[in-house]
Amino acid sequence: MTERKIINIALAGNANVGKSVIFNQLTGMNQCIGNWPGKTVEKCEGKLTFLNYDFNIVDLPGIYSLSTYSIEEIISRKFLIGEKVDLIINVIDGTNLERNLFFTVQLIGLNLPMILAVNQIDLVRKRKIKINLDKLEKIFKIPVIPVIAVHGRGVHELLEKTIEMFENEFQIPNEDFFKFGKEVEIGIQKLIDEINNYTDELKDIKYPS
Repeated sequence: MTERKIINIALAGNANVGKSVIFNQLTGMNQCIGNWPGKTVEKCEGKLTFLNYDFNIVDLPGIYSLSTYSIEEIISRKFLIGEKVDLIINVIDGTNLERNLFFTVQLIGLNLPMILAVNQIDLVRKRKIKINLDKLEKIFKIPVIPVIAVHGRGVHELLEKTIEMFENEFQIPNEDFFKFGKEVEIGIQKLIDEINNYTDELKDIKYPS
């Protein structure tokens, strides 16, 4: 009997983008099991078997940035950096692309395999908003999948792409999406060097600096 492989997924995105709807579509129900340790923020995690894979899925709190210090942001940042995450599914609202992509760029800075799930694609079309999904893929160098979460459309595609990336050991190309200017970049590099003196876990991650 072939042993099932385990894939750990984090759903990340702004609040009210349909992240929890995708979580429920994947797991079959709302599986919020209490709060994060020592916090009042609800923790939602569930399991899913698809093909020959067992998925552990965590729906992270909806946040807009990794750089400030609300409880939700601290929880999400610590989880993404400190836990075993095989892949991030970044859920964005296609009707509010610009605001959502700010957080997407920050997530890319974590250098973790990632899929961009563009939700509410039906409303995008209804409002005649033009989104070039192929161009987004070329810019960010990650898969981009259109989703209509409330109807479950695109959900299987997310799982299939996750398996493909997991098996191929997908890595985001080592390109710098952050351009802060020479002086700031020098300061960031000094911080990175200091971080690397204390832990190997953060050596490939620019953003925590």
